Amino acid sequence: PVPHKMQNAERGDKCA
Repeated sequence: PVPHKMQNAERGDKCA
């Protein structure tokens, strides 16, 4: 499961 974009931005996964 892919995390939310808000979490992505927080973690900097793929939503750099």
